[in-house]
Amino acid sequence: MMGGFNLREIMDSARTFRNQRGGGGGDKNSPPPGSPPCSSSYSTSSSSSSSSSPSSSLLSASKTRMTVVQLPPEILAHVFSFLSGRDICSAALTCKLFHEMSRIDRLWQDMAFKEFGIVLPPGQIPSYMQMYAHVIYKYRHLYGLWQPDITHYGGLVQVKFEEGKIVAYEWRVPCDPNYLDPLRRKEIFSIGLSNDGQVRHLCLGGFRGPHKCQISVRSSSNFCSKCDVQESHTHPQSTDEEYREWLREETCNISRFFHPQNQSLSFFKFLLFKQYKCCYEYNRLSIPRPRPQAIIQPGIFKGTYGDHGLELVMLAYEEDGYTVKAKKITGDQNVPANKVTFRADLRYSLILNEQQQMDMDMLVAMRRSSSSVLPENLPAQPFLLPQNCMERGVYVPNQCKARQVMSLLI
Repeated sequence: MMGGFNLREIMDSARTFRNQRGGGGGDKNSPPPGSPPCSSSYSTSSSSSSSSSPSSSLLSASKTRMTVVQLPPEILAHVFSFLSGRDICSAALTCKLFHEMSRIDRLWQDMAFKEFGIVLPPGQIPSYMQMYAHVIYKYRHLYGLWQPDITHYGGLVQVKFEEGKIVAYEWRVPCDPNYLDPLRRKEIFSIGLSNDGQVRHLCLGGFRGPHKCQISVRSSSNFCSKCDVQESHTHPQSTDEEYREWLREETCNISRFFHPQNQSLSFFKFLLFKQYKCCYEYNRLSIPRPRPQAIIQPGIFKGTYGDHGLELVMLAYEEDGYTVKAKKITGDQNVPANKVTFRADLRYSLILNEQQQMDMDMLVAMRRSSSSVLPENLPAQPFLLPQNCMERGVYVPNQCKARQVMSLLI
Protein backbone atom coordinates (compact mmCIF):
# COMPACT_ATOMS: atom_id res chain seq x y z
CA MET A 1 0.00 0.00 0.00
CA MET A 2 1.42 3.39 -0.99
CA GLY A 3 -0.23 6.66 0.09
CA GLY A 4 -3.66 5.10 0.49
CA PHE A 5 -3.41 3.25 -2.84
CA ASN A 6 -3.87 -0.53 -2.47
CA LEU A 7 -3.40 -2.40 -5.74
CA ARG A 8 -3.88 -5.80 -4.09
CA GLU A 9 -7.40 -4.90 -2.96
CA ILE A 10 -8.26 -3.57 -6.43
CA MET A 11 -7.07 -6.81 -8.02
CA ASP A 12 -9.02 -8.84 -5.46
CA SER A 13 -12.10 -6.89 -6.49
CA ALA A 14 -11.29 -7.65 -10.12
CA ARG A 15 -11.05 -11.38 -9.35
CA THR A 16 -14.45 -11.22 -7.70
CA PHE A 17 -15.71 -9.44 -10.80
CA ARG A 18 -14.28 -12.24 -13.00
CA ASN A 19 -15.91 -14.97 -10.90
CA GLN A 20 -19.24 -13.20 -11.13
CA ARG A 21 -18.89 -13.24 -14.92
CA GLY A 22 -18.33 -17.00 -14.84
CA GLY A 23 -14.57 -17.28 -15.21
CA GLY A 24 -11.92 -15.37 -17.09
CA GLY A 25 -10.30 -15.29 -20.47
CA GLY A 26 -11.54 -16.39 -23.86
CA ASP A 27 -14.72 -15.25 -25.48
CA LYS A 28 -16.44 -14.57 -22.15
CA ASN A 29 -14.49 -11.32 -21.89
CA SER A 30 -15.27 -10.23 -25.43
CA PRO A 31 -17.72 -7.41 -25.95
CA PRO A 32 -21.37 -8.44 -26.38
CA PRO A 33 -23.07 -8.10 -29.75
CA GLY A 34 -23.90 -4.52 -30.59
CA SER A 35 -21.33 -2.96 -28.22
CA PRO A 36 -18.52 -0.75 -29.53
CA PRO A 37 -15.37 -2.71 -30.33
CA CYS A 38 -12.13 -2.20 -28.41
CA SER A 39 -9.53 -1.86 -31.15
CA SER A 40 -6.37 -2.33 -29.08
CA SER A 41 -4.78 -5.73 -29.64
CA TYR A 42 -1.58 -7.59 -28.80
CA SER A 43 0.37 -10.00 -31.00
CA THR A 44 2.34 -12.97 -29.69
CA SER A 45 4.64 -15.24 -31.67
CA SER A 46 7.01 -18.06 -30.74
CA SER A 47 10.69 -17.26 -30.58
CA SER A 48 12.85 -18.53 -33.42
CA SER A 49 15.67 -20.99 -32.90
CA SER A 50 18.59 -22.19 -35.03
CA SER A 51 17.17 -25.71 -35.32
CA SER A 52 13.52 -25.54 -36.29
CA SER A 53 11.21 -28.51 -36.40
CA PRO A 54 8.13 -28.66 -38.61
CA SER A 55 5.94 -28.04 -35.57
CA SER A 56 7.99 -25.01 -34.44
CA SER A 57 7.97 -23.65 -37.97
CA LEU A 58 4.24 -24.00 -38.00
CA LEU A 59 3.96 -22.15 -34.68
CA SER A 60 6.28 -19.35 -35.80
CA ALA A 61 4.29 -18.91 -38.96
CA SER A 62 1.03 -18.53 -37.14
CA LYS A 63 0.26 -15.55 -34.93
CA THR A 64 -2.15 -15.44 -32.05
CA ARG A 65 -3.86 -12.08 -31.58
CA MET A 66 -5.38 -11.08 -28.24
CA THR A 67 -7.67 -8.08 -27.91
CA VAL A 68 -7.54 -5.94 -24.79
CA VAL A 69 -10.96 -7.16 -23.69
CA GLN A 70 -9.55 -10.71 -23.49
CA LEU A 71 -7.05 -9.72 -20.82
CA PRO A 72 -7.78 -11.05 -17.33
CA PRO A 73 -9.79 -8.59 -15.19
CA GLU A 74 -6.88 -8.36 -12.73
CA ILE A 75 -4.66 -6.94 -15.50
CA LEU A 76 -7.36 -4.54 -16.66
CA ALA A 77 -7.89 -3.36 -13.07
CA HIS A 78 -4.15 -2.71 -12.81
CA VAL A 79 -4.27 -0.66 -16.03
CA PHE A 80 -7.32 1.29 -14.83
CA SER A 81 -5.53 2.17 -11.58
CA PHE A 82 -3.15 4.41 -13.58
CA LEU A 83 -5.96 6.41 -15.18
CA SER A 84 -7.59 9.58 -13.90
CA GLY A 85 -11.25 9.66 -12.97
CA ARG A 86 -12.13 11.41 -16.24
CA ASP A 87 -10.15 8.83 -18.25
CA ILE A 88 -11.95 5.94 -16.56
CA CYS A 89 -15.29 7.52 -17.46
CA SER A 90 -14.15 7.91 -21.08
CA ALA A 91 -12.98 4.29 -21.19
CA ALA A 92 -16.33 3.16 -19.80
CA LEU A 93 -18.03 4.53 -22.93
CA THR A 94 -16.07 2.29 -25.32
CA CYS A 95 -17.50 -1.14 -24.52
CA LYS A 96 -19.57 -3.07 -22.01
CA LEU A 97 -16.56 -4.70 -20.35
CA PHE A 98 -14.87 -1.37 -19.66
CA HIS A 99 -18.16 -0.01 -18.39
CA GLU A 100 -18.41 -2.90 -15.93
CA MET A 101 -14.76 -2.56 -14.94
CA SER A 102 -15.29 1.13 -14.20
CA ARG A 103 -17.87 0.14 -11.60
CA ILE A 104 -15.33 -1.62 -9.37
CA ASP A 105 -15.97 0.47 -6.28
CA ARG A 106 -12.45 0.11 -4.84
CA LEU A 107 -11.03 1.98 -7.85
CA TRP A 108 -12.92 5.12 -6.83
CA GLN A 109 -11.85 4.92 -3.22
CA ASP A 110 -8.24 5.10 -4.35
CA MET A 111 -9.06 7.73 -7.00
CA ALA A 112 -10.35 10.07 -4.27
CA PHE A 113 -7.00 9.83 -2.47
CA LYS A 114 -4.85 10.01 -5.60
CA GLU A 115 -6.53 13.11 -7.05
CA PHE A 116 -7.72 15.00 -3.96
CA GLY A 117 -5.89 13.50 -0.96
CA ILE A 118 -9.25 12.40 0.49
CA VAL A 119 -9.34 9.21 2.55
CA LEU A 120 -12.71 7.46 2.28
CA PRO A 121 -13.14 5.19 5.33
CA PRO A 122 -14.32 1.65 4.58
CA GLY A 123 -17.85 0.74 5.58
CA GLN A 124 -19.09 4.32 6.02
CA ILE A 125 -19.79 5.24 2.38
CA PRO A 126 -22.74 3.66 0.50
CA SER A 127 -20.86 3.83 -2.82
CA TYR A 128 -17.34 5.10 -3.42
CA MET A 129 -18.12 5.65 -7.09
CA GLN A 130 -21.18 7.78 -6.35
CA MET A 131 -19.35 9.68 -3.63
CA TYR A 132 -16.50 10.47 -6.04
CA ALA A 133 -18.74 11.39 -9.00
CA HIS A 134 -21.57 13.29 -7.27
CA VAL A 135 -19.77 14.90 -4.32
CA ILE A 136 -15.95 14.85 -4.36
CA TYR A 137 -15.44 15.58 -8.07
CA LYS A 138 -18.59 17.59 -8.77
CA TYR A 139 -17.83 20.05 -5.95
CA ARG A 140 -14.04 19.97 -6.32
CA HIS A 141 -13.89 23.76 -6.76
CA LEU A 142 -15.25 24.31 -3.25
CA TYR A 143 -12.17 23.08 -1.37
CA GLY A 144 -10.12 25.85 0.22
CA LEU A 145 -10.56 29.24 1.90
CA TRP A 146 -13.36 31.68 1.07
CA GLN A 147 -14.57 35.13 2.05
CA PRO A 148 -18.32 35.82 2.21
CA ASP A 149 -19.36 39.02 0.46
CA ILE A 150 -21.14 40.76 3.37
CA THR A 151 -20.69 44.55 2.86
CA HIS A 152 -18.29 45.87 5.54
CA TYR A 153 -17.89 42.66 7.49
CA GLY A 154 -16.60 39.85 5.25
CA GLY A 155 -15.46 36.72 7.07
CA LEU A 156 -13.34 33.58 6.76
CA VAL A 157 -14.80 30.25 5.59
CA GLN A 158 -13.02 26.97 4.95
CA VAL A 159 -14.49 24.11 2.89
CA LYS A 160 -12.97 20.65 3.18
CA PHE A 161 -13.87 16.95 3.07
CA GLU A 162 -14.04 15.16 6.40
CA GLU A 163 -15.98 12.29 7.98
CA GLY A 164 -17.50 11.21 4.67
CA LYS A 165 -18.86 14.59 3.50
CA ILE A 166 -17.93 18.10 2.40
CA VAL A 167 -18.24 20.55 5.29
CA ALA A 168 -18.00 24.36 5.32
CA TYR A 169 -16.74 26.04 8.50
CA GLU A 170 -16.79 29.68 9.47
CA TRP A 171 -13.63 30.62 11.37
CA ARG A 172 -14.38 33.31 13.95
CA VAL A 173 -11.94 35.42 15.92
CA PRO A 174 -11.36 34.54 19.60
CA CYS A 175 -13.35 36.19 22.34
CA ASP A 176 -12.18 39.78 22.69
CA PRO A 177 -9.62 40.68 24.01
CA ASN A 178 -7.96 37.22 24.07
CA TYR A 179 -6.26 37.49 20.68
CA LEU A 180 -3.77 34.71 21.52
CA ASP A 181 -6.57 32.12 21.75
CA PRO A 182 -7.25 29.92 18.70
CA LEU A 183 -9.95 30.78 16.19
CA ARG A 184 -13.45 29.51 16.88
CA ARG A 185 -15.12 27.18 14.38
CA LYS A 186 -18.78 26.97 13.40
CA GLU A 187 -20.34 24.62 10.84
CA ILE A 188 -22.27 26.31 8.02
CA PHE A 189 -23.33 23.64 5.53
CA SER A 190 -22.49 20.11 4.37
CA ILE A 191 -22.74 18.08 1.16
CA GLY A 192 -22.94 14.29 1.37
CA LEU A 193 -24.78 11.14 0.36
CA SER A 194 -27.85 9.67 2.01
CA ASN A 195 -28.11 5.91 2.64
CA ASP A 196 -29.90 5.47 -0.70
CA GLY A 197 -27.12 7.31 -2.59
CA GLN A 198 -28.87 10.67 -3.02
CA VAL A 199 -26.88 13.91 -2.70
CA ARG A 200 -27.92 15.97 0.33
CA HIS A 201 -27.23 19.70 0.84
CA LEU A 202 -27.78 20.63 4.48
CA CYS A 203 -27.72 24.02 6.19
CA LEU A 204 -26.23 23.49 9.66
CA GLY A 205 -27.15 26.85 11.22
CA GLY A 206 -30.29 28.07 12.94
CA PHE A 207 -32.27 26.79 15.91
CA ARG A 208 -34.02 23.67 14.55
CA GLY A 209 -31.22 21.38 13.43
CA PRO A 210 -29.95 20.57 9.90
CA HIS A 211 -32.27 21.43 7.03
CA LYS A 212 -32.19 21.74 3.25
CA CYS A 213 -30.16 24.34 1.40
CA GLN A 214 -28.81 25.02 -2.09
CA ILE A 215 -25.17 25.24 -3.16
CA SER A 216 -24.40 26.79 -6.54
CA VAL A 217 -20.81 26.69 -7.86
CA ARG A 218 -20.42 29.49 -10.40
CA SER A 219 -16.69 29.16 -11.05
CA SER A 220 -13.48 27.96 -9.35
CA SER A 221 -13.36 31.30 -7.50
CA ASN A 222 -17.02 31.97 -6.70
CA PHE A 223 -20.03 30.13 -5.27
CA CYS A 224 -23.19 30.92 -3.32
CA SER A 225 -25.29 29.22 -0.66
CA LYS A 226 -28.99 29.68 0.09
CA CYS A 227 -31.03 28.26 2.95
CA ASP A 228 -34.39 26.75 1.88
CA VAL A 229 -35.99 26.90 5.35
CA GLN A 230 -35.79 30.51 6.52
CA GLU A 231 -37.91 29.91 9.63
CA SER A 232 -35.20 27.59 10.99
CA HIS A 233 -33.06 30.68 11.63
CA THR A 234 -35.77 32.49 13.61
CA HIS A 235 -35.59 32.08 17.37
CA PRO A 236 -38.65 30.19 18.68
CA GLN A 237 -39.18 32.73 21.50
CA SER A 238 -38.51 36.28 20.28
CA THR A 239 -36.23 38.53 18.24
CA ASP A 240 -34.66 39.78 21.48
CA GLU A 241 -33.59 36.23 22.37
CA GLU A 242 -32.33 35.75 18.84
CA TYR A 243 -30.21 38.90 19.20
CA ARG A 244 -28.83 37.78 22.57
CA GLU A 245 -27.94 34.35 21.14
CA TRP A 246 -26.24 36.03 18.20
CA LEU A 247 -24.23 38.20 20.62
CA ARG A 248 -23.08 35.13 22.55
CA GLU A 249 -21.76 33.54 19.35
CA GLU A 250 -20.30 36.77 18.05
CA THR A 251 -18.50 38.03 21.15
CA CYS A 252 -18.69 35.38 23.94
CA ASN A 253 -19.33 38.30 26.33
CA ILE A 254 -22.68 40.10 26.35
CA SER A 255 -21.77 42.36 29.30
CA ARG A 256 -19.23 44.40 27.34
CA PHE A 257 -22.00 45.41 24.93
CA PHE A 258 -23.93 47.27 27.61
CA HIS A 259 -21.89 50.32 26.58
CA PRO A 260 -24.06 52.45 24.21
CA GLN A 261 -21.34 52.62 21.51
CA ASN A 262 -20.88 48.84 21.49
CA GLN A 263 -24.64 48.25 21.48
CA SER A 264 -25.07 50.45 18.43
CA LEU A 265 -22.28 48.74 16.45
CA SER A 266 -23.41 45.21 17.29
CA PHE A 267 -27.13 45.80 16.69
CA PHE A 268 -26.44 47.36 13.29
CA LYS A 269 -24.40 44.28 12.32
CA PHE A 270 -27.12 41.93 13.58
CA LEU A 271 -29.82 43.67 11.50
CA LEU A 272 -27.61 43.67 8.42
CA PHE A 273 -27.00 39.91 8.65
CA LYS A 274 -30.75 39.27 8.95
CA GLN A 275 -31.32 41.16 5.71
CA TYR A 276 -29.25 38.60 3.83
CA LYS A 277 -31.76 35.86 4.78
CA CYS A 278 -29.00 33.23 4.86
CA CYS A 279 -28.17 33.73 1.18
CA TYR A 280 -24.46 34.45 0.75
CA GLU A 281 -21.93 34.77 -2.04
CA TYR A 282 -18.34 33.64 -1.48
CA ASN A 283 -15.09 34.62 -3.19
CA ARG A 284 -11.92 32.55 -3.01
CA LEU A 285 -9.10 33.61 -0.70
CA SER A 286 -5.50 32.83 -1.63
CA ILE A 287 -2.73 32.85 0.96
CA PRO A 288 0.55 34.31 -0.35
CA ARG A 289 3.49 31.96 -0.76
CA PRO A 290 6.05 31.78 2.08
CA ARG A 291 9.16 33.97 1.86
CA PRO A 292 12.06 32.02 3.39
CA GLN A 293 14.24 35.07 4.12
CA ALA A 294 11.48 37.33 5.46
CA ILE A 295 11.50 38.29 9.13
CA ILE A 296 7.70 38.01 9.16
CA GLN A 297 5.90 35.53 6.97
CA PRO A 298 2.81 36.45 4.92
CA GLY A 299 -0.51 34.94 5.93
CA ILE A 300 -3.55 35.45 8.13
CA PHE A 301 -3.17 37.40 11.39
CA LYS A 302 -5.43 38.46 14.26
CA GLY A 303 -5.54 42.12 15.32
CA THR A 304 -7.28 44.32 17.89
CA TYR A 305 -9.48 47.15 16.62
CA GLY A 306 -10.87 48.95 19.68
CA ASP A 307 -14.66 48.96 19.92
CA HIS A 308 -14.86 46.82 16.79
CA GLY A 309 -13.12 43.98 18.66
CA LEU A 310 -10.75 41.43 17.11
CA GLU A 311 -10.47 41.10 13.35
CA LEU A 312 -8.59 39.04 10.76
CA VAL A 313 -6.16 40.51 8.22
CA MET A 314 -4.17 39.06 5.34
CA LEU A 315 -0.53 40.17 5.41
CA ALA A 316 1.24 40.19 2.03
CA TYR A 317 4.39 41.66 0.46
CA GLU A 318 4.27 44.14 -2.37
CA GLU A 319 6.41 43.85 -5.49
CA ASP A 320 9.43 45.64 -3.99
CA GLY A 321 9.84 42.81 -1.47
CA TYR A 322 10.17 45.19 1.52
CA THR A 323 6.74 46.77 1.90
CA VAL A 324 4.07 44.73 3.64
CA LYS A 325 0.37 45.52 3.54
CA ALA A 326 -2.46 44.17 5.66
CA LYS A 327 -5.85 43.77 4.02
CA LYS A 328 -8.98 43.15 6.09
CA ILE A 329 -10.58 39.68 5.89
CA THR A 330 -13.14 40.61 8.52
CA GLY A 331 -13.94 44.31 8.51
CA ASP A 332 -16.04 47.00 10.12
CA GLN A 333 -17.67 50.31 9.18
CA ASN A 334 -14.38 52.14 9.66
CA VAL A 335 -12.18 49.94 7.45
CA PRO A 336 -14.37 47.43 5.56
CA ALA A 337 -13.37 43.94 4.46
CA ASN A 338 -10.98 43.80 1.47
CA LYS A 339 -9.58 47.25 2.27
CA VAL A 340 -5.95 47.84 3.29
CA THR A 341 -5.67 48.71 6.98
CA PHE A 342 -1.92 49.53 7.07
CA ARG A 343 1.34 49.44 5.13
CA ALA A 344 4.87 49.24 6.53
CA ASP A 345 8.30 49.56 4.92
CA LEU A 346 10.50 46.92 6.56
CA ARG A 347 13.69 48.68 5.40
CA TYR A 348 13.26 51.33 8.09
CA SER A 349 13.13 50.34 11.74
CA LEU A 350 12.80 52.22 15.01
CA ILE A 351 15.54 51.46 17.54
CA LEU A 352 14.32 52.56 20.97
CA ASN A 353 15.46 52.25 24.56
CA GLU A 354 13.03 51.91 27.46
CA GLN A 355 12.94 55.63 28.24
CA GLN A 356 12.05 56.54 24.67
CA GLN A 357 9.02 54.23 24.77
CA MET A 358 7.40 55.68 27.91
CA ASP A 359 5.77 58.70 26.28
CA MET A 360 3.56 58.72 23.17
CA ASP A 361 4.76 62.16 22.04
CA MET A 362 8.34 60.94 22.13
CA LEU A 363 7.40 57.89 20.05
CA VAL A 364 5.80 60.11 17.43
CA ALA A 365 8.96 62.24 17.27
CA MET A 366 11.14 59.12 16.89
CA ARG A 367 9.28 58.16 13.71
CA ARG A 368 11.30 60.79 11.87
CA SER A 369 14.63 59.20 12.86
CA SER A 370 14.15 55.59 11.85
CA SER A 371 17.15 53.44 10.90
CA SER A 372 17.75 51.86 7.51
CA VAL A 373 19.05 48.66 9.14
CA LEU A 374 16.98 45.65 8.07
CA PRO A 375 15.06 43.94 10.92
CA GLU A 376 16.87 40.63 10.48
CA ASN A 377 20.16 42.38 11.28
CA LEU A 378 18.91 44.00 14.49
CA PRO A 379 19.32 42.57 18.01
CA ALA A 380 16.29 42.06 20.26
CA GLN A 381 15.20 45.28 21.96
CA PRO A 382 12.91 46.07 24.91
CA PHE A 383 9.22 46.59 24.27
CA LEU A 384 7.09 48.76 26.56
CA LEU A 385 3.70 50.40 26.23
CA PRO A 386 3.57 54.16 26.81
CA GLN A 387 2.12 55.18 30.15
CA ASN A 388 -1.04 56.61 28.58
CA CYS A 389 -1.85 53.44 26.59
CA MET A 390 -4.28 50.72 27.69
CA GLU A 391 -3.30 47.04 27.63
CA ARG A 392 -6.90 45.71 27.17
CA GLY A 393 -6.08 42.94 29.64
CA VAL A 394 -3.99 40.86 27.22
CA TYR A 395 -0.44 39.59 27.26
CA VAL A 396 2.14 42.16 26.11
CA PRO A 397 5.67 40.90 25.23
CA ASN A 398 8.68 42.58 26.88
CA GLN A 399 10.95 42.23 23.83
CA CYS A 400 10.63 42.68 20.07
CA LYS A 401 12.84 42.29 17.03
CA ALA A 402 12.02 45.64 15.48
CA ARG A 403 9.42 48.39 15.23
CA GLN A 404 8.39 49.60 11.81
CA VAL A 405 7.02 52.94 10.69
CA MET A 406 3.52 52.23 9.36
CA SER A 407 1.02 54.12 7.27
CA LEU A 408 -2.21 53.53 9.16
CA LEU A 409 -5.47 53.55 7.20
CA ILE A 410 -7.82 53.06 10.17
